[in-house]
Amino acid sequence: MTKIKRLIPVLLLLVGFTAQAVVFNHRQLLIGSWQCKTAFASEQGKFRVAGNVTLNDNGSFFSTGDLFAYNALINTELPMSYQSAGSWNYQNQIVNGNMHSHTLETGFPMLNRLVAMLDQQIQQHTKFSARLVRVTDLELEFEADDHTRIQCKR
Repeated sequence: MTKIKRLIPVLLLLVGFTAQAVVFNHRQLLIGSWQCKTAFASEQGKFRVAGNVTLNDNGSFFSTGDLFAYNALINTELPMSYQSAGSWNYQNQIVNGNMHSHTLETGFPMLNRLVAMLDQQIQQHTKFSARLVRVTDLELEFEADDHTRIQCKR
């Protein structure tokens, strides 16, 4: 259960979220669209996530992308897609967010059970936070509570 809790902030961050900076408020650098990626392992397996995140000046976010679950039995990644929307804010190098809606889908029936399990976990953990590690006008990186790094580019 601990590892799935680690999965949720990473998914939520990539499912629609970004942050602000270290010494002074870089909020205006964060506003706009980002392409983000990360990889992590949990009780459900190994995952790779890539997506597009849009942070709006009004504190809302929207994200779409792909989640790939690695299957060791067939030595391949199995694709799922996600979409989410919610709200975000920044204070003291910490980004806090609340996901108001999300979808997680796959075109492969063999993944329906995994999708349902991940979806249920996401619904139980809609609030999330991450620490900003680095931000420039073209790059962004933050760290989830489990130390997973999320990298983003314009």
